Amino acid sequence: VMKKQTEKLLKQPKEIFVTPFGIDTNKFTPKKEFSDKVRIIGTVKTLAPKYGISTLIKSFALLLDKVSPNEDLKLVIAGDGPQRKELEQLANDLGIGNRCEFLGRIPHDKVPEVLHSFDIYVALSESESESFGVAILEASACGLPVVVSDAGGLPEVVEDGVTGIVVPRNDPEEAMVALNDLLCSKSLRKNMGLSGIERVNYKYSWEASYSKMLSAYINIKKC
Repeated sequence: VMKKQTEKLLKQPKEIFVTPFGIDTNKFTPKKEFSDKVRIIGTVKTLAPKYGISTLIKSFALLLDKVSPNEDLKLVIAGDGPQRKELEQLANDLGIGNRCEFLGRIPHDKVPEVLHSFDIYVALSESESESFGVAILEASACGLPVVVSDAGGLPEVVEDGVTGIVVPRNDPEEAMVALNDLLCSKSLRKNMGLSGIERVNYKYSWEASYSKMLSAYINIKKC
């Protein structure tokens, strides 16, 4: 997505090198163990309309309607922003206020700890301005299966069906189906989590990003 946007801005596009943001895999480390049951579905995001938090809340409400009332499920939303009161009201209006926890803004050095408490990570952004899913990669580095929308560059950091599940944006029903699939299969969650760790280490670690950037500089120097 970033490459395509750059090509649109340049009148005479030359070769464009894309070097992804690096993930600190010494900080964003895998969870110590995979839970037998899903207890916490979560996200870490600014609470603004373009990030699709309302879609997440609606999909979670649909999920609760589908599963057994005895399921000890909770939605945890880390982050703050202009939409917070509206989102809290939405959760209450849908009758799931007691199942949704709003943590407020989390310092970045505390994000790994929050991610380690999650069983599934969700990012349902609606905007094409999403150029790169750093938060998604941080979740993958922690071994979390991810459910993401097809907005902007988000699908580029997820191998659909391998490290996570990509769903249409603005579609609570499809997001619910993906969440339910993960909820019902520990092996699927574990395999996606392990594949996510491997993919981040191979393509998006600081070392991998440094190598790509160095290669780009060498190629530019040759031009």
